[in-house]
Amino acid sequence: MLVLQGDKDLPQPRDLVWRRLTDLAFLVKCLPDVARIEEVGPQTARAAVRPGFSFVRGELQLTLERQADPGPFSAQYLARTKGVGTSTEVLTTLAVADNASAGTRVHWQVEIRELGGLLKAVPRGLIQAGAQKVVSDLFAAIDREMSRPEG
Repeated sequence: MLVLQGDKDLPQPRDLVWRRLTDLAFLVKCLPDVARIEEVGPQTARAAVRPGFSFVRGELQLTLERQADPGPFSAQYLARTKGVGTSTEVLTTLAVADNASAGTRVHWQVEIRELGGLLKAVPRGLIQAGAQKVVSDLFAAIDREMSRPEG
């Protein structure tokens, strides 16, 4: 198991950030490398992704499921991907709090629980760098989308 965590500051108020980060339709729009969104419901979304990593080629089927909230202003999502010869299971926790200087601080934690198939042979450092890039790209998209009006 590999765990990454960090903080992201956003200028928007906590209630708006919370509402957006618990909206699967919003989150799926922000996911990096989405080829197409197949289904979005209140608790589950499905999409096809084409990651740009040398160690993962082709299209992966992604299922994103909202889990029970671990606490107030905290949300968890379980992401599962499946492709030809690969699979993953990743748990992401997002905790939203007022930022002392202004806006909102999002504390995130990504727990890579399972790597299946060919991904088992990929060095840990490469997996960690890839996961960090996905998180960075995700928050860049969240930041960009947060500045747009809701609707």
